[in-house]
Amino acid sequence: MNTRYQMIDFAAGEGGFGRIDKAKDVRLERNVAIKILDPLFKESLSPQDTERFLREAKTLASLSHPHIPAIYDMVFPENNGEFKLIFEWIEGFTVRQFIDTKGVMSLEQVSKWFGNICSALEHAHHKDIIHRDIKPSNLIITTNLEACYLVDFGISLRQSDLERLTPSRYPVGTPGYMSPEQLRGEELDASNDIY
Repeated sequence: MNTRYQMIDFAAGEGGFGRIDKAKDVRLERNVAIKILDPLFKESLSPQDTERFLREAKTLASLSHPHIPAIYDMVFPENNGEFKLIFEWIEGFTVRQFIDTKGVMSLEQVSKWFGNICSALEHAHHKDIIHRDIKPSNLIITTNLEACYLVDFGISLRQSDLERLTPSRYPVGTPGYMSPEQLRGEELDASNDIY
């Protein structure tokens, strides 16, 4: 792994269960994002955690959309290594970062980005996938401000999997951005992503 990927930016981003590093794939001569499971979780890694990471990889692999980063590979830990997802690097910043630094967005910008994300969600929903964590920090705007990407499918599930699960007393997602049904731990569908 170390010979194929050269680190460019260690911890370029952070997620709920790990970090995102920016690296260069020296074989294919392109930048990639490497999502690495937080080492703190490695010690207490349950089969469910492993399944979640694998599910995210499979979910991303089933999606092919211009506004969802493509997954390239998944690396399982060997010799006490780390779980890693390797996917398309999107040069830019999150909507959260944009709001925090620039404040106001033009209606023209918002309309374009909103269209990008709606299209990405429509594609995911047609593939039976519910994201479950739509929020400003999971939307990346390209540096040239031309496009917006939907990222972090870590807690996404297929609708068919949700129907088999018993509703949870402990909702999954980011409370400030969850639908009332999601907050109550009720059964979900694609409309919860739209909320």
